[in-house]
Amino acid sequence: MTPHRYLTRLRLERAARLLSGTDREVTEICAAVGFESPGSFSRLFRRELGRPPSEFRKIRAASPERMH
Repeated sequence: MTPHRYLTRLRLERAARLLSGTDREVTEICAAVGFESPGSFSRLFRRELGRPPSEFRKIRAASPERMH
């Protein structure tokens, strides 16, 4: 894994934790983890985690036992 890929993965994992554990807006989380474009963030999040950030949050909220 390249350093860039590793850093991106860490940022997405942090975003997932923030989506699961806070009520912050997706655009705010996007900026907080270091992405400049909410659209790019959402596409990358979906590609890497299988669903867009808003859907990820809904699923995690409905099923807290799945959070790690």
